[in-house]
Amino acid sequence: MRLARQDWRCFIESGSLIRLNKDNYLIGWGTRTWLENIYDSPSPFFYFPDFFLSSPCPWFQHKFTAIVSQHELLAAMHTYPATPLPLSWKNPYLAHFENTCKELHTHFYNKKLKKLCPIYLKKV
Repeated sequence: MRLARQDWRCFIESGSLIRLNKDNYLIGWGTRTWLENIYDSPSPFFYFPDFFLSSPCPWFQHKFTAIVSQHELLAAMHTYPATPLPLSWKNPYLAHFENTCKELHTHFYNKKLKKLCPIYLKKV
C-alpha cells in the first residue's frame, strides 16, 4: 500500500507497529480509540497495558491502519534524519526524578536490585 508523506510522518511520530511475518508489517497511525475488549471490533487493534496491568481499557485502535512491506517501511524511515527530535522535560520535579534514578542506579550496581523501572505518576 502506498502511503502519503503526511501519513508516514504521523506514523513515525506516534504510530504503532506489529510484524506480521518475514516481509510485512501492520502499522497504525492517527487518533487512538481505547477499548475495554475487542470482541466486537472488525478493525485491527493493539494491546498496550499500563505498567501495573490495571487499566480497564488496554486495547486500542488507530484511525488508520495499513499493511506495508519491510522495504516500504525502511524506505520511509530513511527519509527522516537520524538525529531524534529534541525532547523537553515539562515536569517541575526533574531534580527529584534525577536523584531517584541515581539512587536506583546505585542499588542496581550494588546488586540490591535486579530490575528497575523509574516512572512518574501524576494524579489529577
